[in-house]
Amino acid sequence: MTFIGTKNKNLTKTPIINKVKSIIIFIELLITFLILESCEQKQVIPDREQITKIIVETIRQDSLDNNILINTNLVNRYSYKQEFDSKLGYMPPPFRTEKGKPFVFNFYKSSKEDSLGFNQSDSIFVTEQTAKNKDIALVLNILPDNYRFKSIPAFKNKEPKFYNFLIPLFNRKNDFAIVEYDYHCLGCGNGRIVFFRKMKDKWIKVKAFDTWLN
Repeated sequence: MTFIGTKNKNLTKTPIINKVKSIIIFIELLITFLILESCEQKQVIPDREQITKIIVETIRQDSLDNNILINTNLVNRYSYKQEFDSKLGYMPPPFRTEKGKPFVFNFYKSSKEDSLGFNQSDSIFVTEQTAKNKDIALVLNILPDNYRFKSIPAFKNKEPKFYNFLIPLFNRKNDFAIVEYDYHCLGCGNGRIVFFRKMKDKWIKVKAFDTWLN
């Protein structure tokens, strides 16, 4: 009788032990998922080296004129502040789309017709980039030798013509990027935006168009 009772007790404990094991496994999987999710959400803001490299690719793949100076100081125009003129009032930003409308970042999010690698989940990451990367200059030792670079002040510069780059924007997965730059000369100029996609660890230009013309 004692032997049978002991066997019944062991049979009773087995389902409980299995249930506890299942709960432990579930908790471990949940913790792993939360850690991975946290890593996915906390994306690292691109540093100066990453920013410089994508601009170097823009210079090469968009065939910039190597006789024209390139400003090493980058502009953060996505957080645009209107300039005030005593005679003209508040100055609007320049036309910056191929249809002559002011540039709006939301228009360039991914769509079925034209996937550019940005979606709704990237909006916070883009905001973080524009907030952090306010005063950025290119890393000089990464720049190609066959182009001319110079630190040009935003005001009172005497250069007759030069290229001015905006701070690039990257999506959360770091496989798409937007680079915009302006060409300034005496009495003329134009703007251009270039979209990149990372393929096999290389940035490849997938689309580009002029944004404004003077």
